[in-house]
Amino acid sequence: MAEKIRHISLPERVIPLVMLLSVMLASPKVLSQQNTQFTQYISNELLVNPAYAGAEEALSISLLSKAQWAGVDGAPNTQSLTAHSLIKSNKVGLGFTIVNDKIGIHSRINASSSFAYRLELKQNTFLSFGLLAGISQEKSDFGSLSGQVQNPNDPKLNSTSLSQTNLEVGSGVYLITPRLNMGISMPNMLYKNEPSDSISSSLLNNNIFFIFRYSIPITNNFVLKPGLLMRYTNGLPLYMDINIATVVNNVLLVGISYRYKESINPIIQAKITPQFKIGYAFDYPIANESSFGSNSHEFMVSYLFSFSKHKVAELR
Repeated sequence: MAEKIRHISLPERVIPLVMLLSVMLASPKVLSQQNTQFTQYISNELLVNPAYAGAEEALSISLLSKAQWAGVDGAPNTQSLTAHSLIKSNKVGLGFTIVNDKIGIHSRINASSSFAYRLELKQNTFLSFGLLAGISQEKSDFGSLSGQVQNPNDPKLNSTSLSQTNLEVGSGVYLITPRLNMGISMPNMLYKNEPSDSISSSLLNNNIFFIFRYSIPITNNFVLKPGLLMRYTNGLPLYMDINIATVVNNVLLVGISYRYKESINPIIQAKITPQFKIGYAFDYPIANESSFGSNSHEFMVSYLFSFSKHKVAELR
């Protein structure tokens, strides 16, 4: 397949890609089942765990934008906005997340709020319990295919557009220590039973995330940060992202992650001021993903609205 792609023109290449995505995502439900794969989740874990709300102990706002398979029409394109902070004597964290996701003719916008309550186990060690509630609206614009797909037996392909709105409920647990951060979460515990469309919940039908990060001080100005993200979904291969980063003077982060059988991803982040941080990640596809011959680019901007040296978390 990779050899064929090399010898066809770009317009011809776009058509099979759109058709492939349409077959894979013929139901908007499929799009909603897979959480977005941001490479710089290491700096904003609220995207995968509601218990992370308030973990930075200051009002934090972050913007992420990711363009996958750059230059290919219909490729995935995602933006997210998150905000979270501690309230109530540093025991309660509140967060808000908006994610806009588009792939081919399919699009989704999700808005959710997170509530976290944390217990202080000992000095600078907290266990946080989080809940998430939100809604997502999904649309599929089959009319935009303009006759490229013709299947009279599939009413979804004959319809100009499809849309649906779903309720999302999630939960998570997150441990914070001076060196170790780790958590487990289910960002969406509900799913629809077809064809009845009744809503139910089952551990076997959820994305389950496990996240782990550890800080190893090498010198006073140099810290090594290995990490791991795993996602389990029933019936799908185990997703794994292994990463390691170095932090210099708590100002510059340079790292790399390996997304199992998918990509190798360099990451660089810098604090322009103690409150303002920018970042960039580059996904280089490998194995089957390299057949598309395109890379992915991800940009991040974040701001902490208060600063206290003993409170604000180190550059993540």
